[in-house]
Amino acid sequence: MSTNKKYNTFNLSLVLLYLAYFLTLQYVYKIYVTDIYGYMGYMDQFDVIKFISSALLLLIFINFTKMDDSALGLFSSICVNLVLIPSLVIYSGKSLPNDFIIVTYIAMLIVVILPQYLVIPRIAAAKINVSSYIRIMLVLTLSVIMGIILFGGLRFINFDFSRVYDFRREAADSIPGIFGYLNPIATKVFIPFGLVAALIRKQIIFMCIFILMSVIFFRSYLP
Repeated sequence: MSTNKKYNTFNLSLVLLYLAYFLTLQYVYKIYVTDIYGYMGYMDQFDVIKFISSALLLLIFINFTKMDDSALGLFSSICVNLVLIPSLVIYSGKSLPNDFIIVTYIAMLIVVILPQYLVIPRIAAAKINVSSYIRIMLVLTLSVIMGIILFGGLRFINFDFSRVYDFRREAADSIPGIFGYLNPIATKVFIPFGLVAALIRKQIIFMCIFILMSVIFFRSYLP
């Protein structure tokens, strides 16, 4: 009985946090984002009906979302916070077409909700120890960086924060388009996974290398 009460309280708290996060992002979008990034198309076209619909869609979604401390619960929370809620905010704040939120919502249902009701067989794979995994991530990341350097990307490295995006635009026009696909993989897969593995093994040198490589990507060319 106490366990059920504990999880019910936890879920209610999480629901309230989701709603608070949604309202906060909506406020930030309307007051700050539209003022600073209006020239990029982030206009203040707040729609009350879409705002209410977004709040209802969020409540419905999280009602079917696994909210606990399991791996699936963590994954669900990440998807809700980083994809669904920001999408709902832009949908209502910019008054985007209904097609936008329909496609996003269906995609989230497939990725987050459907796996909770399916029994997905595990795929057997060769085991790789953590140290080897770190080195693999390191080699793959360095390969992307070397590719950028070979195509002249080194000249775009820049440590003036105010000009980072100017350099990125120049780099995007000068470096082969394939790096538009390779760079996000390196910065969002290879580096984070390598850094986490290095943290687990407490390998300070590799941690520093991965952090340095992330800085290089940010200061040079990151689509």
